[in-house]
Amino acid sequence: MKKYLFIIATFLFIGSAYAQYVLPVPVVIQEHDQWCWAGCSKCILNYYGDSVQQCDIAEYTRTVATWHNYGWTPCCTDPTLGCNYPNLTMSSPGSLQDILVQFDGITSYGMGALSLAQMDTMAAHFLPFVCHWSWMSGGGHFVVGNGVDTAGMIHYMNPAVGEGAHICTDTWMMYDGSHTYDQTMIPDHCPLTVNAGAISGASAVVVGAHITLTDTASGGTWHCSSAHATVTGGVVTGVSAGWDTVMYTVSNPCGMKSAQWPVHITAPSIAGVNGSLAAPTNGMEIYPNPNKGSFKVQFFADAQEPVHIVITNVLGSQVMELDATTNSLVNINLDQPTGIYIISASTAHGNYVSKVAVSR
Repeated sequence: MKKYLFIIATFLFIGSAYAQYVLPVPVVIQEHDQWCWAGCSKCILNYYGDSVQQCDIAEYTRTVATWHNYGWTPCCTDPTLGCNYPNLTMSSPGSLQDILVQFDGITSYGMGALSLAQMDTMAAHFLPFVCHWSWMSGGGHFVVGNGVDTAGMIHYMNPAVGEGAHICTDTWMMYDGSHTYDQTMIPDHCPLTVNAGAISGASAVVVGAHITLTDTASGGTWHCSSAHATVTGGVVTGVSAGWDTVMYTVSNPCGMKSAQWPVHITAPSIAGVNGSLAAPTNGMEIYPNPNKGSFKVQFFADAQEPVHIVITNVLGSQVMELDATTNSLVNINLDQPTGIYIISASTAHGNYVSKVAVSR
């Protein structure tokens, strides 16, 4: 989708069996007597944050519809010369379903009349729904349902001239002596994006020690993929040696997404560079080793700082040079033939040297 409104639903907390979500759909009055479909389409598109005119909606239908000839005159020039005509709900070029896809990529599905509980569920997931009424005298009309309140009353937007926002009973919505509610079209794109953000921080921790991770998104929860570490509020504690993945998960009624961050947990061992107890011998770890040219390197230190890395072959010829930071994983793809390579790295406080074996 191109853009989204900041959606604020009305929440009512008086004792009720309903979720009590009433969505803030805009009131859109149809510009011509047969354009309820254009008014409802504009209402849905406006709710999703799109600015579109009814005559542009009708013009799209005029150019693609196959079930009816909407005339040769552009709908924004003179709608009365063919464009002012009813439309289909879905499954046809230019139908309401097709209009939402054309103007914002909003896909939808159809079904019969929704029950009161189903309407409540749709609104609880921030989804308005288009209801079709069949007139007892012939023809039909579209309205947009937008929620159920604490009293079990249905809220809807009627695009007919002189109508607008209304509240009715479930019984009246289904049948009032003049109309029968028989079809529903429901968007399946929630207007709320789910963004898990991006995690940052150190990539290694010693058993029993802590590092703190942060994420650019708010309102999420932290958890680890295995038992090598624990995390509370972004503070990661090493439990046992190995690899773990720290995840930050954000969810809302529209779904759930997670950002991931690999962390290496090491057991306290001999001191490495700068006196760090997080490092194996030489203060550097290479994983896997040997490898096929793709591997990870980590330089352990008391604090994160810039590190300059040079990789040479056994003859001393340089094959790669890059910059990174200590205590963070460095992904390396070494496009070199099988052999032993020397990794040398330096910081403002010390040097690191180790070997890596590449086996193609």
